Amino acid sequence: MRYAHVLTLGLTGMALMACAHRTQAQADTTRDAVSDGGVEGNLPPAGYGTLEQSRLAVTIRTDELEIRFVPLDERVTRLLAPDAYRSLHELVASRRAGIDSLGIPDPGLMLVTFFSKRPDVLFDAQLISIEVRSRRYRPIGVIPYSSNFTSGQLGTREQATGIIVFDSELAVYEPMTFAYDLLTTNGWERNLGAIERERSRVTLRAQQAAEERR
Repeated sequence: MRYAHVLTLGLTGMALMACAHRTQAQADTTRDAVSDGGVEGNLPPAGYGTLEQSRLAVTIRTDELEIRFVPLDERVTRLLAPDAYRSLHELVASRRAGIDSLGIPDPGLMLVTFFSKRPDVLFDAQLISIEVRSRRYRPIGVIPYSSNFTSGQLGTREQATGIIVFDSELAVYEPMTFAYDLLTTNGWERNLGAIERERSRVTLRAQQAAEERR
């Protein structure tokens, strides 16, 4: 009986160790899947963020439209929870050929979604702009994600999504003003505190994980 008890404990311990190894392997797979596989540079390490996508979103609302902006910059998208980050990372990868065809070495990318509140609402993605330090940036390209993004018209409760391309990286660590025609929002500035805090936490989590693997 004592031998059986010891054997049971041993098997239980082995099962727990196997479970722990599987959990670690899944975490490593997530980080591998969302990393670029190259030099990280100043990018936060992938796979350690916890933010929801809503913490990066900024919205402009009118009587007819709701326009949602999400910067597609790895310096901030890597701060998202792994599933949310992987979704945006893969979205950009799926449109990489179109982005690269514009010939911009380090383009700024913005995911923009138009939501309609009424029937037959018109929209124009070329009316989007960003202002940073009194300089206004306008799109140099529009890459559709949904097929209706270039149609310029939505029915009630319909939405259209695409990537707006700018000629330089977005200033994601600074206050930015997002605009649609004459409508503007400074909502990005409200996100900066959460972004800075999460950057520090992600670095700490990555350091702790590296120490545990030693």
